[in-house]
Amino acid sequence: MSGLPTAAFRAVGRDDAIPDGFVVPFYLSDRKLRIAVARAGGQLYAFDDLCTCPGASCPLSGGLLTGTTIMCHCHGSEFDVTTGAVVRGPATRPLSVYEVQVADGSLRIRAKAAGRSGPRSSSAVRSSRREPKPSLMKILRRCHSTVRTDSPGA
Repeated sequence: MSGLPTAAFRAVGRDDAIPDGFVVPFYLSDRKLRIAVARAGGQLYAFDDLCTCPGASCPLSGGLLTGTTIMCHCHGSEFDVTTGAVVRGPATRPLSVYEVQVADGSLRIRAKAAGRSGPRSSSAVRSSRREPKPSLMKILRRCHSTVRTDSPGA
């Protein structure tokens, strides 16, 4: 890590509890804070679990993770989990991101927000190359076109 004492981090679960491409929510009851942890490309990222969309707060842990971008299932906002930046609205406010480390097989999160200036994982530097992501409408059209509308005996 960056020389931060392990005591500044709190254990939230086992490192192997989050497979690649998945997001798991954690609730820090003493801070009344929901934090989601995603594993993307073998790296761990921690960020606010509640979307910053106007209106109801939706849990991002229930959204779609594509690479390092998570999409809110309520309004379709997309966020970069490495920085918390809004990739696509309607959300306009970024997410807070948190430092993550693995020690003795335990997943640990530093409860103080690490900010929004860059990656906050204990792993090596990540590639800045990003793959294009399909729009929500393209995904819906693709799903719709694969649904069979004919029924047997019709």
